[in-house]
Amino acid sequence: MAQVDKTDIKKGLAQLGVGPGAVLLVHSSLKSFGRVIGGPATVIAALLELLGPEGTLAMPVFSNSTNPDGPPFDVKTSPSRVGLITETFRRRPGVLRANQPTHSIAAFGKHAATITQNLPSLEPYDRRGSFGRLYELAARVLFMGCTMAANSTLHAIEDWAELPYLGPEPAYMLGENGQQKQVLLQKMPVGDRDFYRKGEASAGTK
Repeated sequence: MAQVDKTDIKKGLAQLGVGPGAVLLVHSSLKSFGRVIGGPATVIAALLELLGPEGTLAMPVFSNSTNPDGPPFDVKTSPSRVGLITETFRRRPGVLRANQPTHSIAAFGKHAATITQNLPSLEPYDRRGSFGRLYELAARVLFMGCTMAANSTLHAIEDWAELPYLGPEPAYMLGENGQQKQVLLQKMPVGDRDFYRKGEASAGTK
């Protein structure tokens, strides 16, 4: 099995044009690297060192909150179901997370608060939400070991274009009283989301 370290990862990312001040939305698959010395924290450190203090790193940290029998979404504790790198990032000190119960974004850096906080809507791809804010910041989408099948930004475009097949689905989150509450999301993307329900550490983000 191939073995890489932080220097290897930074070299490859620099060749792709990742550098200081960028805003990146990163989709990732740790197993695609082979064996990373230091694990997912090494990948995150490589990204942050290249972006520098003026840059911003964002990742999808989507959760399984559409099951009424499962735990409701908690912005502080609900794990990411889209890969070990994203879950490690979510738990990193200083990372902020949007309070959206199914398709939340976590971010660290200069524009993290802009991307994640005070969302006016809980709809997953609302133009005023995290994906719209990433667009306004001219964010780049980076795939690390993933294909376009992981490109959740496509669903944002579907929403903004008002495509008719985005449909309603309930989600469950913690209310102010600490009890579970149901919210009906009107524009959920269609498709196979079995990997959420199985809790698989997958690179997919539908």
